[in-house]
Amino acid sequence: MAMSSSSSQPQPELQLQLQRQEEGSFARQFHSKEQGRIGIGNFQRRLSLVEAVGSITNEVIRPFESKISPNGMRQLALVAHNHMKPAMKEFIQTYSYSEILKKFRITGTQTTMAMCKSLWKEDPSVEYGKTCTSGPLGGDAQIAALMCMEDLGGIIFFVDPLSSHPHQADIDSLLRLANCGNIVVCPNPASAISMMYTLRAVLLEGDSARGLVPPSLRLWSHLP
Repeated sequence: MAMSSSSSQPQPELQLQLQRQEEGSFARQFHSKEQGRIGIGNFQRRLSLVEAVGSITNEVIRPFESKISPNGMRQLALVAHNHMKPAMKEFIQTYSYSEILKKFRITGTQTTMAMCKSLWKEDPSVEYGKTCTSGPLGGDAQIAALMCMEDLGGIIFFVDPLSSHPHQADIDSLLRLANCGNIVVCPNPASAISMMYTLRAVLLEGDSARGLVPPSLRLWSHLP
């Protein structure tokens, strides 16, 4: 008698158990090889470092209370070119849980601001700044104007380096003015993720954090 297709395949619970056994076996083999290759002492130090990094990563996405109100700081701009919008969406979702981004008045170009409002829904704790037009229609120039008016503390701008842009002159002008004003610019996800640690420290410590981070971060409305 032929066996039915359902009885010939492991049940989901059994599949999960087999997968965990395979993963555990692989981990034991990897640890054993690594211990033999670099020595037990070095292996333990590396393992401790990995655990410490994991602990820091968990800490930065944990919710917290800010000592600085959004109106006590300059705006934070979120901008992403079309091909970088999926990366920006993932970035916003990751740091929405800890509410780091929500602690600022958020400004940005039209589609990125629409993305924020779609992800955050009607969260009353979020204070939005100016919604600029799309980049090719002058949005980058509007953000540059906010810098000139000293109402912009940082720019998270996920630039697409593999595409040409009709408004390249505006992009160059925005970055030039950011350098003139010593404004923080994060041009890719890696730099933006790193900046989240600094921003969290500033928000947690309040005024006392002015000695912990460079004044050039210019997050406060009025610097001494």
